[in-house]
Amino acid sequence: MAKEVHPIINHAVISRNGEWFNRNRGFGFFDPALQNRKPDINLVPEKTHWLIEETEALYGAITHSPDSLLVTGDLGDGKSALIYGLRATYRKNNQPYAYIDGHFQEADPKGVILWAQKNKAPIFWDSLDYLIIQSKKMRKYSLPAHQERSIRALDEIHMYISEGGKIIGTSHTEAWISSYCDTSFTNGRWEELQNRISHYRVNGVLKPNEILDFYETAKFSQSMAIALSALATQEGLQKSRRYIQSNGELAQYETELIAGISKYKTAKLLALAADIESGEMRKIVKLFSEDQITEEIFLENLFKYILFENRMTLKKNGTLRE
Repeated sequence: MAKEVHPIINHAVISRNGEWFNRNRGFGFFDPALQNRKPDINLVPEKTHWLIEETEALYGAITHSPDSLLVTGDLGDGKSALIYGLRATYRKNNQPYAYIDGHFQEADPKGVILWAQKNKAPIFWDSLDYLIIQSKKMRKYSLPAHQERSIRALDEIHMYISEGGKIIGTSHTEAWISSYCDTSFTNGRWEELQNRISHYRVNGVLKPNEILDFYETAKFSQSMAIALSALATQEGLQKSRRYIQSNGELAQYETELIAGISKYKTAKLLALAADIESGEMRKIVKLFSEDQITEEIFLENLFKYILFENRMTLKKNGTLRE
């Protein structure tokens, strides 16, 4: 029988630099008082922490404010990356916290909330908006069962905040919520939460050295990793701007494209493409990885990828050049 290590998760499953996390329930925590214990759990390596500068600024803001915070952004913008970075910073500074992965919908979060309240620890709640998810593809239970759990969880959240607790959660944009969620079935609890906490829109900008590290961890050649990161330098941005302005098809998207060069979302999409073993994805990787392609074709493919995000959309809106 596994060794019991903590009442939050009962039987811990993995430990990453002191954060114990149950992969079956989606609950985790960091408790400095327990770091000398050697639980019977699996150790996993620390993940790379991205968006370092934005994480540091956000850490300073939340530690000097009593308010709860909702980090919002589009798919892939870096919301979860920021939450992971904040948790890593709390561990580095030996500060306790609880963590809930909102994609897990089976377990009652009451135990986590009670522990956080007792230990005066914040709760990092990734994908908090899954409490109001309506889409059948994203729900684990029937809508009535999901509604009952969500109402109960939101009541506990409101009580926790009222008694001085702090939640740092993530949520998608209003457009995503309107497509996949139902804000009405919690009978005003979700709307009330939106009104009583602060909001922060993720910026998701990687520094040139972060971009190089990001692409070097993916299956890109070193020369392409260097080329992609070089675009984020001042010289690279000027070169990109000149190319965009000279291309009638892309010129109208200049602001979006220049911003997209340094975005975590762009790097994540391309790195994902390099990791997926499929014919379509391999073709994308080939278009960005072969050293013999011209700089013009490389730039055009990159900018179209930033605009349209995946090959399915590219087929409808513009063809990648071979």
